[in-house]
Amino acid sequence: MVNLLKCSNTMVYSLSGGERKRLTIAVELVTNPPIMFFDEPTSGLDSVASLQIITHLRSLAQDGRIIYCVMHQPGSKLLQLFDDILVMADGKVLYCGALTNMVNYFEKEGFHYPDFYNQLTLSWKSQIEIIPVIYHL
Repeated sequence: MVNLLKCSNTMVYSLSGGERKRLTIAVELVTNPPIMFFDEPTSGLDSVASLQIITHLRSLAQDGRIIYCVMHQPGSKLLQLFDDILVMADGKVLYCGALTNMVNYFEKEGFHYPDFYNQLTLSWKSQIEIIPVIYHL
């Protein structure tokens, strides 16, 4: 899942930034806690590795774990893997709820954008902090 087999005999200080990120995530996963918090789990990773990590976190959530991830401007493919999100700007909550309701909510608030845009990367939202949440009760 974290694709670190080739690094098994490598000292941590010699790992690349992306490899260190994946190692940090792997260490968290080893303890198998019921609730997990990840701060920027995909930063420094390419799109394929990012998708693998978030897909694996989603599968853990489907097994009953609660997963919190802080992310800035997640790509559309990644964003679709989350159930609920909290959108913040300047320390204030702009939206909290199901991803499926977010577009309608912002449209009711007067924000409109073309369908082909990533829902969270327009200039008016450039300073938002995204806290996606994957969980199943």
